[in-house]
Amino acid sequence: MQTKRMLKDSGRKRVTEIVSVLFLVIALGLLAGCGQKESGNTGTRVSSDSVSKSAPVPNELTEVRVALAGAISDSGILLADQRGYFKDEGIKLSLKREPINSSMLRLAGGDLDIAGGSISAAFLSAVSRGAHLKIISEKASITPGVPAYGVLVAAKDSGVDKIQQLKDKNVGVYSIAGYPSFILSRILERVNMSLDDVHLRVMNGPTMLQALAGGAIPAGILFEPSLAEAQRKGFVKIIAEPEDQNIVAGLLMASPEFLKNKELLIRFLRAYLRGVRDYDKAFFAVPNVGRQEVIRDLISDPLITIKSPELYASMRYPYINPNGELNMEALQEQVTYYYETGQVAGQSRLSAKEVTDLEYVHEAAKSLGLSDIRISR
Repeated sequence: MQTKRMLKDSGRKRVTEIVSVLFLVIALGLLAGCGQKESGNTGTRVSSDSVSKSAPVPNELTEVRVALAGAISDSGILLADQRGYFKDEGIKLSLKREPINSSMLRLAGGDLDIAGGSISAAFLSAVSRGAHLKIISEKASITPGVPAYGVLVAAKDSGVDKIQQLKDKNVGVYSIAGYPSFILSRILERVNMSLDDVHLRVMNGPTMLQALAGGAIPAGILFEPSLAEAQRKGFVKIIAEPEDQNIVAGLLMASPEFLKNKELLIRFLRAYLRGVRDYDKAFFAVPNVGRQEVIRDLISDPLITIKSPELYASMRYPYINPNGELNMEALQEQVTYYYETGQVAGQSRLSAKEVTDLEYVHEAAKSLGLSDIRISR
């Protein structure tokens, strides 16, 4: 019960902090133009109805404001920007790296058009209380047949070799109110255990590496690139993976105003999917196409946080659907998890369908032609 209480208390506290700020943003009427443009921007902002459905790509570039965490799952947008796919669609990106919670607030407040994120208790609570945000595309997933880029590891000298040995032990997770704890819960279920049987310790990737290496924790859910770094240094072993399980790990979300500009949003997603397909061809297609060129472009991008060629050579990559498609059943399972663990309280339950709108990405994929990339299993 201690972990369940921790899930409720920690999740609700974080949700309350985020939603309180969000409410203030909405209540003050800051949904249009409350922030300043990022430095160096030159595009033109357009109203929601200023571009007709059949209009050609405009000569003047239209600015689209995007916030990303700088993770490898952001590769689709970064490659599309570097390779001129957004320019082909008449779009100039204003890109900024910032934490997910911060970007979600700015997205709801009108300071952003697009943000990368994940399904979370904070997102669900914000939408329940009036933030008209929508999930518009997948950005990363753990998919059966593709090596998972987030796994349960144990320190080699911890004495932990199997899941059952984690009972009453400390286990590191990147967040409680997010999909890392969801992954752990599903792994524990395999051996009739739950999160109540372990003690969760929240820490980021670099801190978890230190904790595992120094003996502060015996195990944790570790993601790339920290997983590759730990394996390279030889102080962890993988004891379980989310096998045969679909987990939605990354999403693209759109602001209320940007959702009204259907033609521009479809153009944005069309460019994005071209970048995703370059990424998929490099890391998942049979045979790989353009792998070294993609790695070179990612390393050179100022927003990406992974700069070591050695890590790119050894790490596992998140799968990104080349058509932007979402596994709605998997997403619904994660939504249900946040409600059942008490992290979203006091509101009627939302469904995964209610917080998504895939119409735009379906049209973008259709206009490109549905991808027939053969995925290496």
